[in-house]
Amino acid sequence: MLSPGLKLFHHLCRVAHRAADKLNTIPVNDRQSRAVSPVFIIGCGRSGNTLLRSMLVAGRELSIPPESYVWPRVVRRFVRWRFMKWDVAARNVLNTFTAHGEFPTWNFDLKDVEEKVLKLPVERQSLASVLDCLYSEYSSRKGGGAARWGDKTPLNTRHLSIIQDVFPKAQYIHIVRDPRAVAASYVHAAKTNPGIGETTHKAAALRWMEAVSQAKALSRRLGNSKVCEVRYEDLVEHPERELRRLCAFLSISFHPDMLEFYGQAGSLGDVAVHAHHQKVQQALDADRIQGWRREMDDEARKLVERITWDAAASYGYER
Repeated sequence: MLSPGLKLFHHLCRVAHRAADKLNTIPVNDRQSRAVSPVFIIGCGRSGNTLLRSMLVAGRELSIPPESYVWPRVVRRFVRWRFMKWDVAARNVLNTFTAHGEFPTWNFDLKDVEEKVLKLPVERQSLASVLDCLYSEYSSRKGGGAARWGDKTPLNTRHLSIIQDVFPKAQYIHIVRDPRAVAASYVHAAKTNPGIGETTHKAAALRWMEAVSQAKALSRRLGNSKVCEVRYEDLVEHPERELRRLCAFLSISFHPDMLEFYGQAGSLGDVAVHAHHQKVQQALDADRIQGWRREMDDEARKLVERITWDAAASYGYER
């Protein structure tokens, strides 16, 4: 479950935006942007989010850039920015993306995006329109003009309610993985990436629980037409079956190249940069599913199971 601080943050954001809606301010979304249906890959980190992104974008109908990390920050700060002039507010949104240390992995210049955003007619001037222009332009440049765009930042799982406010027609794919594998992967990845805060099995297990809780709550709220779950293990063992199911959910076509994703994964920006993404450049190997058993001792395993097991068992995981 979300911490009291995060719950308060979400509540205050929504209250502030509703209050501002009654004034002559820049709206969170507009009539046209409310019809946009982006795709969010959600779930706990180290659950196969990057693998799933690599598979889906290989079909060329969906474009997903490297992780953004800034959506919650943008929505929070927009409470103030929406009172500013359009050019200032729009530039603030774009600058929040470029200021993050991960943005260089997008390999993308925002000059053309800024020009398009600043020329939007008054009726299109909204936070959602800026974001749609940004991701659509990335799609045009990097994704070959894919019809839909998405985001796969695991951090977004902690902020689903405010993201839903911006894009009410968004769809979500919740990828879930055995929490023992997630914990082992977090601890291992943290050794080469100082940006990963889950350096212990306990911290990783708690993050898994929080992510699963938020994704389940979203599914109950929105239903099966908006939220689809996939287990990492099923995706690895039965990739074509699971990808066809996900493509049907997203109303995009399955393409055989999705099964050969690793051939082009290195061109996705962040995959070649981060050591913890390197396995995405390799063909699927079902042996990875049980790899955590070689990396985790009994004490760590029992700790993770104590924290997660009721929820894990509901997904079919077994001791």
